Amino acid sequence: MNQETTYYANDQAGILITSQRMVFPGASYNPRDVSDAAMLPVRPNQGRVLALVATGILFLFFGASLGAAGAVLGFGLITVGMVVRLTARRQYAVRLVVEGQHVNAYAARDMEYVSNIVGAVNQAIRAAGGWRPPRGDEMERL
Repeated sequence: MNQETTYYANDQAGILITSQRMVFPGASYNPRDVSDAAMLPVRPNQGRVLALVATGILFLFFGASLGAAGAVLGFGLITVGMVVRLTARRQYAVRLVVEGQHVNAYAARDMEYVSNIVGAVNQAIRAAGGWRPPRGDEMERL
């Protein structure tokens, strides 16, 4: 019977990477089903920014019935939208290739933290035998 080796554990975040399972918040994977893991920068959600700027533009153009207050409110909303956009911090995702499908398993703002998780996932993949470098004849077909 194989011993289960733990490569990474963070109970607070709900992440556990072992030689026999990978547990992320909301999903778990068998290391044998995962063929690759990488860190991927993820753009912040722009939905709030677009909503603020669009509402600001509407107030700017159609706020004439409100007088100067409509224009001031429009400029204010546009300004807030731009500030939110400029201060949004980039996130980094743990991207897995599971049975040929790309899956973002976890995301955080700390690049080193995500890099450590990706390293642990790659160790688990190698230990479980789920990953192997392509052979020479396979490389020629690619």
